[in-house]
Amino acid sequence: MATKALIQTEALLKQLESTNPPVLIDVRLQDDFNAAHIPQAISNCVFEVAFRERLIASVPDQAQSIVAYGANSESFEARMAAEKLWSAGYTSVFEYRDGLETWQAAGGPVSQGQPLPPEPVISDGMHFVDIAKSSVEWSGRNLLNKHHGQIGLRSGQLEFLRGQLSGGRFVIDMNNILCSDLQGTELHDVLINHLRSYDFFDIERFPEASFAIDTARRIDGATLGQPNLEITGDLTLKGISAPLTFRAVTGVTPDGKAAAQAVLSLDRTCWGVFYGSGTTSIGSVCIWSTISSIWKSKSLRIDGPLARRSVKPREGALLATLVPRPPLVGQVFQGGTARRPSLP
Repeated sequence: MATKALIQTEALLKQLESTNPPVLIDVRLQDDFNAAHIPQAISNCVFEVAFRERLIASVPDQAQSIVAYGANSESFEARMAAEKLWSAGYTSVFEYRDGLETWQAAGGPVSQGQPLPPEPVISDGMHFVDIAKSSVEWSGRNLLNKHHGQIGLRSGQLEFLRGQLSGGRFVIDMNNILCSDLQGTELHDVLINHLRSYDFFDIERFPEASFAIDTARRIDGATLGQPNLEITGDLTLKGISAPLTFRAVTGVTPDGKAAAQAVLSLDRTCWGVFYGSGTTSIGSVCIWSTISSIWKSKSLRIDGPLARRSVKPREGALLATLVPRPPLVGQVFQGGTARRPSLP
């Protein structure tokens, strides 16, 4: 009979001591396995695309009982592995959801290896943003259509104090704006010229925009794939400055660079961009006021304590799927009520 079930610590101890023990698979990262694992376990990281191929090579008999475990009950490695085992045709699959953490707490044997290196500490001071590897992506829409593209960064600096982001400033080159979905068509320049005009960003008068970071607050309890930093600052666009708060995923890339990515929305009318917004009357044309933006920032390489192995998918991983909380879009709060910034 095919079996797919959870297994508890006591039952796993007994099975591993039996004459016909199951195959035990540690599905965490290889570095974690090397640091500590249950003695009988083999390593096969479930996050890697070669997981299934390695699985079939190491356990060719699909009737063999297999137990998968991860870090703890709050992580999802074992759950993912159990589903993959089942879908691959294995008929006796057990998930030890409590993981190595509970196993150790219960006094189960553990093979200790090379300790994990400490998490990186970013050196204090100013770090310049690598413009070539950083970007601002935009999208705007009306009821039925949308456009998206990029705006160039002219410069950027990030300030760190006691290993935490404490400030910084980005300068955006408004002349360097592109529409990706219209690239190569005659409509591309029509749209871009309109965005550059007085109707939108009035780039002849305001060729630059900027964002200055005032505060950065670490988000307690942030898990893998969730924003772990809340950033507040002032966005200046068309000569108008207004507060903007958003959440970002921050961390260290495999090549030893501090990096961040954020998805946010803002109400362009708060920066004096009213064309087709619904606040003005221009016949049947209505373009949504909300602009969505993806900010990706990567610093130049930092030598010293930061230049070590990648954090990979642990705390602060950069390239995981983002599920950000929507920011306070386009509203400036004063005394508990929303207001719009005054125009110059």
